[in-house]
Amino acid sequence: MQRQLRALADRTTRYIRIYQLSEPGSWQAAGDTEHAAILQALTAGQEHRARTEMAHHLERTALRVLADCAPDFTPVAVPHAVALIEGQPAAALGLTGAS
Repeated sequence: MQRQLRALADRTTRYIRIYQLSEPGSWQAAGDTEHAAILQALTAGQEHRARTEMAHHLERTALRVLADCAPDFTPVAVPHAVALIEGQPAAALGLTGAS
């Protein structure tokens, strides 16, 4: 399973890079800003802020890819994951009692 997940992650990265090259302005500008914010938080020793910045960076990327590839899909896991990183309790996320 881990091998399969790594292979999927590798392929996903390639597809994202190909897509980024077709629209370099929109992806690159946001990515540069987000990468700088993550690095700034890390160098300042602000672990929680770095983690939050990274979560929002990955969230934006995932939501953009999902919107482009599956416009009718309503993502639930991505916003929940970011909310957990931000420290929101499971009850506020509607996850209490979920199996």
